[in-house]
Amino acid sequence: GKSLYLDVSHTGYTPRTNYNSGTVPSSGGVRDALLTAAPATTYTLTTWIDPAGSGAISKSPNQSSFNSGAQVTLTATPAAGYAFSSWSGNCLGTNSTCILTMNANKSAYAHFTPAPATTAYTYTLTTSVMAGSGSITKNPNKTNYSAGDVVTLTANPGTGYALDFWRDDCSFINDPPPSNTCTLTINANKSVTAYFGFTLSVTKAGLGSGRSSVTSGAGINCDSNESDCLEVITPNASPSLTATPVGGYSFANWSGDISGTTNPRAITMNNAKSVTANFTGNPLHTVGIIVKKNNCTTNCYISGAAVSIEYFTPPLTDGNTISLGTTGTDGKSSTTGLREGMDWKVKAIKTGYNNYNNTTRYSVSSGTPNPYWLIILMTPS
Repeated sequence: GKSLYLDVSHTGYTPRTNYNSGTVPSSGGVRDALLTAAPATTYTLTTWIDPAGSGAISKSPNQSSFNSGAQVTLTATPAAGYAFSSWSGNCLGTNSTCILTMNANKSAYAHFTPAPATTAYTYTLTTSVMAGSGSITKNPNKTNYSAGDVVTLTANPGTGYALDFWRDDCSFINDPPPSNTCTLTINANKSVTAYFGFTLSVTKAGLGSGRSSVTSGAGINCDSNESDCLEVITPNASPSLTATPVGGYSFANWSGDISGTTNPRAITMNNAKSVTANFTGNPLHTVGIIVKKNNCTTNCYISGAAVSIEYFTPPLTDGNTISLGTTGTDGKSSTTGLREGMDWKVKAIKTGYNNYNNTTRYSVSSGTPNPYWLIILMTPS
């Protein structure tokens, strides 16, 4: 029979029925309190573009309103021809992304500015032919090229001609024979010049030709390696060829597109030419060795001595060794033939004697007796 006052509340809710008073029955009991959810607090986010049409703002999440405490990510994207500049309003700074916490109605302004114009640079590639007959092709073939373009140039010799050398921006590939192609990366205006000429081919033949040489101021250096026996010569030039035999051999004559025995010999390059330098051996001289005891007056010949001769072909410094066998009872070794113009020295070995290894070099000339016997003396060990 007592009076009872109720005060029922919950965050986010309101009472549906007023139960502020009542009487407690004598038998006791339970009374229900009904609550209704209160409306949530929401806020709006307004965005603006400055100037109009210069870009766009995207929202994530993309909603018309946001609950209190929600986080929203704004991203500013420029239109073509513009660049993002800065934010104003509730977003600040120059980063194109802005994150807002919604605790009130908010607004954001994205400012854009015209983007700088991009200049497209173009370059030219000029080609020309300065000597002989031929042409240059470009791949790709354009009037103008962009920076970074790669262009392959090909030299096309005319009939009977060959590429002599490149100049200007392709001058780095002139090692003989030059390549007929040149690849360039365009990063500036470039120019390329091709020079064409006639080929001059040199060969050697005959005795001693392998170690003899033919040279020319025009670039021919056809020596024992035969590594540079072909050159491209400027049209109508007249290079001079010089044939140089090694010791023991002689230049005989020219054949091919020139003839005769004149040495050096000029050749006019009015078309492709091929020349052979012919060599021959000098007269042979018989050389033998007699081995005797040093400081001996009777029975002085040494038999059984192993004798060898090392001969040289000047101006080359490397020698070739010939074994003459062992000496007989007369102290003589077998004889051999050496050509006029050669140098030679002797080596002898005999048990019980000091080795004979004379560094003296003897020369064979037209005045050398034929046969020529050299006496060497060996000292007992």
